[in-house]
Amino acid sequence: MTKAAAIKRPFASFYFEVNINSFAKRDYAFMEVSGINMEREVVEIGSGGLPYSYRVPSKIKYGELILKRGVVIASSPLSTWCMDTINSTLDKAIEPKGVDVKLMDKEGSPVISWSFKNAWPKKWEVSNLNSMGSGESAILIETLTLVYESFKKV
Repeated sequence: MTKAAAIKRPFASFYFEVNINSFAKRDYAFMEVSGINMEREVVEIGSGGLPYSYRVPSKIKYGELILKRGVVIASSPLSTWCMDTINSTLDKAIEPKGVDVKLMDKEGSPVISWSFKNAWPKKWEVSNLNSMGSGESAILIETLTLVYESFKKV
């Protein structure tokens, strides 16, 4: 298949990889990623007494990167970083990390990558415990919410 043909067809969203800089890949395996978004804020400016206003572009607003995985018992550098950051009294600087999310093709090669700059954990959450759970709800899910400075699509 030619590269031009590959560009025209959509890719499956289930084959992806997340890399958090400085942590070994064996430390985590995420089952879901969301929050890859940005928007341009708009400011409305009055027009000097006329019955209309102008809408002009303002700053860029980024979403929050949300990573989900099954809960694991073992302590890890990733979970230590999250807990240390969230529990911090801010007496020392937060240690941001670079995060890369890569969408893979069927051969395991990245076709689209998003590179997040200066990410740090804002929230850590565990799904509800449910004795009647089945399917996906039978798995205890850990959700990590990261804020970041910016991202670029590579």
